[in-house]
Amino acid sequence: MFAEALDADDEWGTTTMRPRLLAWLRAFSGRAGDGTLPRLQATAAAMLDRLTQRWAGIRIPDYPSLARAGSAVAQLPGGWQPQP
Repeated sequence: MFAEALDADDEWGTTTMRPRLLAWLRAFSGRAGDGTLPRLQATAAAMLDRLTQRWAGIRIPDYPSLARAGSAVAQLPGGWQPQP
């Protein structure tokens, strides 16, 4: 998944791959650890640092009902039809 995102930022639901991957890395590396998986947390933090530099300016969109002023807003995927 990360290898694909290095080449292209494909659509993935209401956003694209890169913001999602950055959000996952930020959530995992930023959690208050109890000493569990310290090397994996350090690896995630290092990946987050490198990818944040590489993909400068990427913002994770807010859902419309939770959007703040000036934030990026998530868009419905093309062709999505709500179910009754």
